[in-house]
Amino acid sequence: MTRKGNRLIDFLNKLPWMWMGLLVVMVLILPYFVLGSGCYVQMNDQLDGEVLNYIYRAKYLFSGSDIIPEFMNGMQKSAMTPPAPIGVLLYKFLPPFAAFAAMHIFVILAGYFGMFLLVKYMTGSSLTAMIVSGIFVYLPFYPVYGLSILGQPLLLWALLNLYENKGRGLKYYGCIILYGVSSSLALVGFAWIALLMAAWLILSLKKRSLKTGGIGIAFLVLTGTYLLCNAGLLREMLGIGTSFVSHREEMIVAAMPDWLAYFGEIFLEGGSYGKSYNGVIVALAVLVLLGYPVVKKSNPFKCGGTYQAIAGLFAGAFVISAGAVLWRTPWVAELRMEIGGVVKYFQADRIYWLLPLCWYLILALCMKLLMEETGRLLVFRYGAAFLAAVLLCMAVYPNSTIYHNLRLMIFPDTYKLMNWDDYYAEDVFAQIEEFIGKDKASYRTVSLGITPAAALYNGFYCLDGYSNLYPLEYKHEFREIIARELEKSEGVRVYFDAWGNRCYLFNGETGNYMMIAGNNGGSYQNIELNTEKMYEMGARYLFAAMPIENAEETGLTLARMEPFETLDSYYRIWLYEVTPR
Repeated sequence: MTRKGNRLIDFLNKLPWMWMGLLVVMVLILPYFVLGSGCYVQMNDQLDGEVLNYIYRAKYLFSGSDIIPEFMNGMQKSAMTPPAPIGVLLYKFLPPFAAFAAMHIFVILAGYFGMFLLVKYMTGSSLTAMIVSGIFVYLPFYPVYGLSILGQPLLLWALLNLYENKGRGLKYYGCIILYGVSSSLALVGFAWIALLMAAWLILSLKKRSLKTGGIGIAFLVLTGTYLLCNAGLLREMLGIGTSFVSHREEMIVAAMPDWLAYFGEIFLEGGSYGKSYNGVIVALAVLVLLGYPVVKKSNPFKCGGTYQAIAGLFAGAFVISAGAVLWRTPWVAELRMEIGGVVKYFQADRIYWLLPLCWYLILALCMKLLMEETGRLLVFRYGAAFLAAVLLCMAVYPNSTIYHNLRLMIFPDTYKLMNWDDYYAEDVFAQIEEFIGKDKASYRTVSLGITPAAALYNGFYCLDGYSNLYPLEYKHEFREIIARELEKSEGVRVYFDAWGNRCYLFNGETGNYMMIAGNNGGSYQNIELNTEKMYEMGARYLFAAMPIENAEETGLTLARMEPFETLDSYYRIWLYEVTPR
């Protein structure tokens, strides 16, 4: 290599890549300051579920009571269990949107710095670390799940340092505790506990005392943190000291008949809520794994540590994908139904939440290998890194939230999407509260064509709601309200009866769609709700996204001739009094 080339490489290597990459990452945070609560966020399972879990667990954090009266006619706190326990503190001391934004900023920064440290540790290249960590945090992960996915690089970095017995372990154990209090045991924590336990056992058998000690303590620290943060949830899941039968007892495990296509989806893109869009990385890894031994004219088993690490991670990704699919195959689903209990409804397939970390480590190691082998070809060396980044960005960027938010910022008059303000409609529900003029604790409400999360967010006491764990008896009682409507749609009936996490006013006309826009121009023609049962359970008002043509016949009285709305509100809400005959 020429002296000029050496100088250029030295210059590039000394650039502050971590801080330069952070500038790119900060773009993700920009919409919170420019658009505020008018920014776009993923709604499903965030705004209709987890955000409310944080809000109400924070509200009753020090109440001394185990009941949340506003939720589903008064449910135990276990019915509203947030995935990242530490997030409750943010919602305790900040307004909901500020808490949501703060949590998102926290996980973005933890994901970026964690991945940067990990990749730098494994490759020695700050440039590679910047590229990989920068793309990693642009993946469309859900902020409400905390560090469940974005915190994994920081966790693994801490574990590797403990394994190598490098320096004092206090900061590394701190990272492990941080991951435990900021992630979900049920969604991904169980996988890390299993991996650590396996590593501990293997090292113990090999009698590597120093490495065994660090990993063993890490296993105990992470497990202990999860147990402390999830004691109530574990008791409910295992049926220890519970006073009710869970609605999950009636769940029917949903199998994937076309399991081969499902495997391809997970292996190339990732699973739901854990998308990694890694098709480009798979192609790169296959090219390296097949081509490198040929170029080096060497046995694949003697191609060096980096090559072996790529092969190991690739095999691991394959096994994880296969395991996730196996859990959803018809024959395993049938077996789970026979066994019942936790085995039936436990989502072990969520091990695919480990895949984003696997694939982006593979990317980093492939770049390391290519850079090492093309050191004399300066243009190719950095051109390959740039090309890999561009190809991945083409897959990741259109699926990220920043794609929509940048369009909202650049084209505010022509690009419209439902946002936080639209979803919760505080201004509209404030009008309704003023019109009713009663203490909200004195009556209950239900929502039709509008997710009950909006009413709950605005402090109304609701019969309907979204919960992963509530009494089977309540599900049966609520079903009486919508029984005749469920008969009109087999798909909706199965959705409620075989799953049931969402206790909504499902119906035969709009099914389970609960975000009906106010400008749709439609109406409910023949809704048959059991208003007597509704009234018996305490409901006195119904919020409807469209007018109900047969309201009087079914025991509903329009409280005001005009709907409640504002000039720019997404909803038009018709208020009905529940007046059964």
